[in-house]
Amino acid sequence: MKKLTRLIYEDMRPALGVTEPGAIAFAVAKAKEHVTGDLRQIRLVLNSGMYKNAFTCGIPHSREAGNEYAAALGYVAAVASRGLECLDGVRSADNRRAKALVHAGLIQVQMGAVSSRIYIHAEITTSNGEASVTIEDSHTHVTQIRENGRVVYESDKARSDHAAVVVPAIHRYTLRRLLHYAETVPADEIAFIRQAYDMNLALFRQAMESKRTTFARHLLERNGGKTISDDEQTTASLLCNAAIEARVLGLSCPATSITGSGAHGIIATLPLYASQQVHHYTEEQLLRATVLSFLVCMYIKEYSGRLSAFCGGYVSLND
Repeated sequence: MKKLTRLIYEDMRPALGVTEPGAIAFAVAKAKEHVTGDLRQIRLVLNSGMYKNAFTCGIPHSREAGNEYAAALGYVAAVASRGLECLDGVRSADNRRAKALVHAGLIQVQMGAVSSRIYIHAEITTSNGEASVTIEDSHTHVTQIRENGRVVYESDKARSDHAAVVVPAIHRYTLRRLLHYAETVPADEIAFIRQAYDMNLALFRQAMESKRTTFARHLLERNGGKTISDDEQTTASLLCNAAIEARVLGLSCPATSITGSGAHGIIATLPLYASQQVHHYTEEQLLRATVLSFLVCMYIKEYSGRLSAFCGGYVSLND
């Protein structure tokens, strides 16, 4: 597998709902694995981008939103081994338990540094002790785990504020080289990218079937009542924005994320699918275009940071 293929393969991940609530739930669930006893308190410290992105976004299998509920559901129902899909098993009883924790004041959320660098510190205190998990730089990258103040795990790649500047792997390539790779990489080596379309289109279909979405139906009307019309732009707008609406509402289908963002994964794929359908390009042409789309997105995000002040999809598109 070529180096650029591996970069894409390792970056493409399923993400259920908005990525930030999933990351918060994952951090809390991971900390819970390291402590027993009756819950006394869950304390979160989040960087500004993490805090902002999870503040008003829906949570999968729940009608609730925000940092506190993401943490509460992470404690009562999340399965840490499932990463950003950790909330897939949430049920009605879990929502009731999470709501009780929030109303009891057991969840405390604090905004830490104003930064685009991902940071989550989740600390659980119980009748038997405490445990904490620290996540940095990507949504599930655990850099430290503590049990009762003792470090039991620390990542070899954990960075300090004084760490040497490392050139991201993607920045070792020029745009010309990225384009050459997209045009010449063996087709069978990038066939796995088809999974991104299977997943993101399933999310789109859920948006069209759900009674909770509103913008999606408006866009369908603008596209003449058709999923695929002769208008490339309105078709792309429908596919892309309906999937994003479903994701922000917290509907149950995951999106394929790129650079840690489900919105990026949607925006990097579904407009290309619209173009393919309208102009009848081959699947190989679609996958090669997606390779370049993913790589350019990854290149940009190493400059802008994984959590920007505005919607990351907007930032990347306008860059």
